[in-house]
Amino acid sequence: MGATALHPATRTWLHLHDEDPNVGRMRERFPELADEELRVVAVPLPGDVDRQRVRHGAVALLGERGLLSDRHVCDPPLEAKPTAEAEELAAAVAERLRR
Repeated sequence: MGATALHPATRTWLHLHDEDPNVGRMRERFPELADEELRVVAVPLPGDVDRQRVRHGAVALLGERGLLSDRHVCDPPLEAKPTAEAEELAAAVAERLRR
């Protein structure tokens, strides 16, 4: 679960390929991902939205709904009431999981 202003494909590539463990943290934590098919779910957000708040709210919502994998690499969510944008992101992830 991320909250980047980069294009989702760019950010995903960096997470999986960058040698800096702070940037390529998926590569660092889960090297086996190089051999797995991944699906990226992205929701566009207006420029003035607090991306971190949306991300943390969506992680909290997905956790409450039992939709986080045991292997998830989300940071522990901050204490914050989920926003409408967090709900939209959580709904998009849930919809993708149903497919």
